[in-house]
This record gives sequence, C-alpha cells and structure tokens, in this order.
Amino acid sequence: MIKRIKEDNLIFAFMINIMALISSLIFFRPFFEENDDAFIAMIAEGAFGKRDFHVIYPNALYGKLLSLLSALFPALRWHSIIQYILVFGALTAISFLIFEYSKKRGLGILFILASFYELYVSLQYSKTALAASTAGFALILDEVLRAFDKGRRLDLKRLIPASLLLFFGALLRDSSFFLAGIFALSALLTGAFSRLLKREGRERMGLLTVNCLKAFLPIILLVFACIFYNKGLYDSDSEWKSFISYNKSRMELLDYRYDLMDFNGNEKLLREEGISENDALLYLTWQFGDDKVIPKEKMSGLVKKGEKRPFDISLLKAFAFNIYKDIFNITPLLVFTLMLIVLSFAEGFRRGKGGRLLLFETALFLCIYFMLLFYFQYSG
Repeated sequence: MIKRIKEDNLIFAFMINIMALISSLIFFRPFFEENDDAFIAMIAEGAFGKRDFHVIYPNALYGKLLSLLSALFPALRWHSIIQYILVFGALTAISFLIFEYSKKRGLGILFILASFYELYVSLQYSKTALAASTAGFALILDEVLRAFDKGRRLDLKRLIPASLLLFFGALLRDSSFFLAGIFALSALLTGAFSRLLKREGRERMGLLTVNCLKAFLPIILLVFACIFYNKGLYDSDSEWKSFISYNKSRMELLDYRYDLMDFNGNEKLLREEGISENDALLYLTWQFGDDKVIPKEKMSGLVKKGEKRPFDISLLKAFAFNIYKDIFNITPLLVFTLMLIVLSFAEGFRRGKGGRLLLFETALFLCIYFMLLFYFQYSG
C-alpha cells in the first residue's frame, strides 16, 4: 500500500492533503477571516429568527442548501464544512496536476505548505470559491489536452469532479469564478494553443476548439442560469431587492472607497452631501444601520463623484505603493508564487531557443495579472 501511495500521484496528493487538513485542525485554530462568513452561516442557520436562503453574497441556491442541511443536522456548521470539502478538493486537484506535469513531488508539497494556512485555517468564502474555481478550470483544461493528445473522447469521470468544483465555486462567489476564468483563458491562449499550434499545425486546432466548447460550455451555461435564477429571486421580493441595492452602495463606499469618508481629506465634498464629521466617523466604524443618516442616494452620489480619477503620476504612485505593500506583507503563498515565476524564467533561459515560448508565456501571464490589478486600482 505504501508503495502504491508513493507511485500513484492522485493517491499521494490525496494523502498529503489529508495530513495538511488534519494538521490545520489540530495544530492551528481555524477562524473566519471576515465577518461576512459568520453572517452567511447565521442567516441560513436561523440565528435571526428563521432560516433563510437569502444569504446576500453567495447564490440563493447555496443558501437553500445551507438552510436544508441546517434543518436536518442543526448541530453541524455546514458553511464551514462545505468550504473545507471544496478547499480539500481544490488543493488535492492542483497538487495532483503539479505532480503530474512537473514530475517533482517537492514542488507540489511546497504548494500545499504555502497554501494550507490561507485556505484551511483562515477561512474566507471568496478565497474558497477562487481555489475551487481555479482547480475546476485546471482539471477541465487538463482533460481536454489529454483527450486531444491521445485522440480519444472526453472522459466524464474526469469532467464531473471538475464541474462540481466550478459549480460550487460559482455558487459561493460568482466574481471569484469569473476571475479564475480570466486566468484559465489566458493560460489556454498563452500555453495550450500557442504550443499546440506550433506542434500540430492549424489542421487539428479546430478539434481542440470543439473539445474546449464541449468541456467548458455546459458548466458555464449552468453557472449563468444559476446567476439569473438568483437575480430573479431577489428581484421578486421588494424588500430584499431594496436591501441588496442599499447593501451594494454601502459595500462600494465602505469596502472599496472608504477614503472618500475621510473628513480631513474630503471635508468639502462631504459637507456638500450633508454628511457631518461625526456621521462619517460613525460610518467608517460600521455604524451604518440607520439608513436615514446616510441613505443610499448619498452613498451612490459619493461613489460617482469619486469614480473619475485622473490618469496621472499620483495614480501610478498609488498603484506602485499598493503593490509594494502586498509584497512587503510577505505570505508563504506569495513566496511560492515568486519562486514559480523565477523558476519559469530560469527554465526558459536554460532551454535557449526552445525556452523562448515559456519566457513569452510567463511574461504575458504577468502582464495580464498586473493589468487586472491596475484595473481594480483605477476603477476604485
């Protein structure tokens, strides 16, 4: 059995992640990184008087599942359990792919060591959704390429687990699903298509495109159907529709543009909107329950006035400073990512002419990454 564990990459990935999961629960104290997860769990569990599927940030289908499980087994904290299942599945899938493609067990183990605290210990539903979605896209892409190389049909046994990770990732946070999709598409275009086009020629690229559509399209259509279903549920309830609209404005201002509520820096703007220094201070400390003090219209007005940022040196300096802060706040996952980037460039230079494509892919992938970061900075 030990020999089989050592030789089989999937079993080895499974066992290593079992050890990581057990270690995180025994030697660390898991917690919710943000209070959003606590509210999601409490709404579905009935802490506010009744069990409700309107869990605000995740899809209502996820809320219905949580409510049902909480009714059947109320002693268990299902929001945490589902996240652990998704994180375990995602880390097992990604480490398995690292074992398969790099042929280096150490690299996969380093990845688990770099990731497990962020995902197993510091639980946060957006991160869980991103991990599950990334793993789902990677598994589907892996199956598409394997089927293409071997000239066989797509294997449903491989696609179903990947689709489940994508489905639940999208239910938890659809924006995480789309963000993972952007990176999956960039990996597909910069990696798979560029390499295969050079190796196979244009004749067989049509087959690869068809396989991609067969593999990705059903789950993407299902995700969009769930998003429209969720929107329909909230739109059909006037009170929830009103609350979601208010909460969206609150989130845009408090989570993304809290700098606008700095009375010292924006006194004129705030006074024009009829917001006192005391009101701004209360709002910044999350005392926003009374929507008559700062109603939705005022929040939306402030965000709109703050949206138009001049494209000048101050914006570039702010962007560079935020990148510096992120890098200065060193985490194991960041170190692992930087290590992968360095290894990719080193491998590209080592191969000489044959490594130019790898250098191009790595550089293009980094450009896409920084373009996304800059978009978030510029848009607020």
